[in-house]
Amino acid sequence: MTQEEGCATPAHQPLTRIPALPGLGTSWYKRGARYWLRRVFTGLLWLAVLAFVGCIVVRLRQSFRVDLPSTLRLVWDCAQVALACVALAWGWVTARRRHQKALLIPPTPTETRAARRARAGRNVGLALAGRILWLVVMPTMPAVFAYAIGEFLAVLTVRESAAEVGARRWLEKYSFGT
Repeated sequence: MTQEEGCATPAHQPLTRIPALPGLGTSWYKRGARYWLRRVFTGLLWLAVLAFVGCIVVRLRQSFRVDLPSTLRLVWDCAQVALACVALAWGWVTARRRHQKALLIPPTPTETRAARRARAGRNVGLALAGRILWLVVMPTMPAVFAYAIGEFLAVLTVRESAAEVGARRWLEKYSFGT
């Protein structure tokens, strides 16, 4: 098999299949056009989702803001801006710290797939719980949205994910037989 078919074939190494990672397939190995196309497409998809949610947040915020007196509205707006700025920075720092921690002990390809399956099962419960939480969080939604943007930007700007690092280490370990 050739490298295009998903296997490393140097003469001194035994054949080891390149593990496929969720969302990246085997494109992470060469980091060619397919890899960057997937990364850009994923970023644009999340950007579209965040833009849609942002429109909803703005409309809902306006519905709360309209009923406030003008002096209280000014205080409310200043507090929301300050809270959103803090939340944006907090989201960025939290995501970067989580990424740095994940790089210390990166997951193997099997652990990556298992974690992805586990997250998918939890999403249903979180979506149902989120409907109730939505009513409580509504007044501070711009700050929550800013936190999500901070997390998104931090994840989007990492050079290599922990799953990629773990897969590279796994491949090196099992390719060389050490």
